[in-house]
Amino acid sequence: MSHKDEYDADEEMDDSLDGDSECDAEPNPAESQNDDFTTEDAFYLGGAIGFGYEEGLRERKRRKRKRFSDDD
Repeated sequence: MSHKDEYDADEEMDDSLDGDSECDAEPNPAESQNDDFTTEDAFYLGGAIGFGYEEGLRERKRRKRKRFSDDD
């Protein structure tokens, strides 16, 4: 395949996208905008995740201390 043939193949690919009507249409609204998840829900969810994270850190420290005290 010569360089000219490669250029022609690339040009054909570009032409196929020119008449695409789906790209010209208005974008659909995001699905997340249609649900009932509010900022209050996000706040409580973030708090619950943060609480669980802190509890996990405490549990890790407790197990680490217990492991070192058992070694003595």
